[in-house]
Amino acid sequence: MNTDKIIKTHTILDEVKNWLDYRNFEEVSEKTSLKELQEHGCISGMISDLIYYYDTNRFYNKHRQEIFKLVDEFCSETGENLNDFLTHANNFPLDKKEINSYSFCNGISGLIKKFSDEAEQIKNWFAWFGFEETAYRYYSEKYEN
Repeated sequence: MNTDKIIKTHTILDEVKNWLDYRNFEEVSEKTSLKELQEHGCISGMISDLIYYYDTNRFYNKHRQEIFKLVDEFCSETGENLNDFLTHANNFPLDKKEINSYSFCNGISGLIKKFSDEAEQIKNWFAWFGFEETAYRYYSEKYEN
């Protein structure tokens, strides 16, 4: 008998689908939920598991590598560098001039280490980006193709 346990890693897409299942239970269609998320974003509080820093930091830590990959893909697709990408962050806790003058050779992890006092806010923003971008890609793939 094989006693090895299969451990499934939950991806951000799994998290999005779990949220959609919950919304569907509340009788809100998947398409409507995804459109509302695109319009209002995580900042609206509509993703109950991504409201408090404790939760968004846990999400970031759990999905950090996947979020990094999404940021890298987003930058490649848009032609932006990390500094340009960060200008999309409304209310980002860092001074934009300081961001632009800092060398992000270590990427996002370097940003979090350098600005450790704002680490929770930075992780929060990246958690929201990861969830929203994954939901957007899922919507595009399912409803626009």
